[in-house]
Amino acid sequence: MRTKIQDWIATLGLGKVNPRQLYQHINTVILPDIAPSKRICLSTATNWLDHLGYSRSTYKKGVYIDGHKRQDNIDYRQNLFLPCIEEHEAYAVRYDDKTSAALPLALLDGSHRRHLIFHDECYFHANDRETNVWIREGEQALRQKGRGRGVHVSGFIYKADGFLKLTDTEIAQHNALPKSQQLRKTDSTVIIYPGKNADPWWDMKQLQAQLEHAIDLFELKHPNDQAVFIFDQSTAHGAFADDALVASCMNVNPGGKQPAMHSTIIPMDNAAASERGKPQSMVGEDGKPKGMEEVLKERRLFDLIHKGSAGRPVGKCKSCKTSEDARTALEKRARELLEQDPESYGSLSAYLRCSGFIFFRLTTGFRQCHCCPQPSVKPIKQRSQHC
Repeated sequence: MRTKIQDWIATLGLGKVNPRQLYQHINTVILPDIAPSKRICLSTATNWLDHLGYSRSTYKKGVYIDGHKRQDNIDYRQNLFLPCIEEHEAYAVRYDDKTSAALPLALLDGSHRRHLIFHDECYFHANDRETNVWIREGEQALRQKGRGRGVHVSGFIYKADGFLKLTDTEIAQHNALPKSQQLRKTDSTVIIYPGKNADPWWDMKQLQAQLEHAIDLFELKHPNDQAVFIFDQSTAHGAFADDALVASCMNVNPGGKQPAMHSTIIPMDNAAASERGKPQSMVGEDGKPKGMEEVLKERRLFDLIHKGSAGRPVGKCKSCKTSEDARTALEKRARELLEQDPESYGSLSAYLRCSGFIFFRLTTGFRQCHCCPQPSVKPIKQRSQHC
C-alpha cells in the first residue's frame, strides 16, 4: 500500500498532492485491487500524508531549505569547516568586545597575520519596500505597481576594515602613485543591474574579475599579511573554467563547437600502464579540440570501451540524456525505497544501476563511462601567498 501511494504521488509532481486527491485515489484505484470491501475516510488520508512526511504549507515565492541538521552537513561543519577556521583564527587579529581595540597577536617567526575575508551576494528590486507601514486613519500609501529594476550586489567583508575597499586616506595616497601603479578600482564591491536590455546576469567570470580586484586591494592595504577568502556553498561557485576537463562538453569526433580544454596528465591508474604519467594535450596539431575517440586511443582505452550499435563509442549514454527532472525524481524515489527496506536494495548504488543510472567513484581522467569523468577546475589566479 505504501509503495503504491508513493509511486502515485511521484507522478503528480511537487506540490500537487492533497488529502482529497489521495482519498479518491485510494478508494477508486488502490483498494479495489487489494481489498475491494474496504474504504478509508478523508481524515485517514490526511493522517497518511502526515506519516509520509507531508504537511500543509503556505506557498511562498522564495525558497528556503534548512539543512543545518543533516548529518552530512554536521560532519562537514564539525570535522572540516570549524577546525579549518580555528587554525586560521590562531593567526588572525582578535578585538576586545567592549572597546573594539585590537588585541596583541603573538606570531612565530616566518608566519604572517591572516584576515578572514567573507564573500556574499544579494539580489533585490528597486521598488522593494517594507510589508508593514504606520499610517493614520484615512491615509493610504501608494506604491509603484512593478517591483522595479533588479539590483545585484556582490562584496567582500572582514573584521579589520569592514568592506574591502580603500579608505579616504588610502585613496589620497593611492592617487599620488604613478599611473602605472594605480589600481583600476578602489572598492571591491560590484553592483550590476541585470535583466533584459541591461547588464548580463552575474556569472563566474564576473566573480573571477571581482576576486582579482579584491586581491589587488588587499595586497595594497596589507602588503605583509595573508588573506583567507571564504565563499558559501553556492552552485554558481562550482562553475567550471572555460578550458576545464569536462567530458560532457566533448564530441566523439574532433573539432565542432566543443571547447579547447587545457592539457592534462594521464592518471597513474590508467588501464594501460605504458601511458601512465604521460602529458596529454587536448588540442590536436591542427589547433582543433580533440574528440573522445582520439583521447581514448591515446590512452589505449578505446578498445576497452563498450561500443554502441553502430560500432563506435557513444558520446552520451541514455542516462546522461535523461532530463534533469526525471533523474532527480528517480533518485528521490530510490532514496524513499531504500529508507523503507534497505535490505532489498543493499545500497543506493545498486538501485541506481538497476534503474539505468551509472554509479562510479570519481577519479581524475576518463574511466569506463567516458561521458562522466571527474572535472577539474583551473585555479582562478596564482598570487604569491595571498591567493
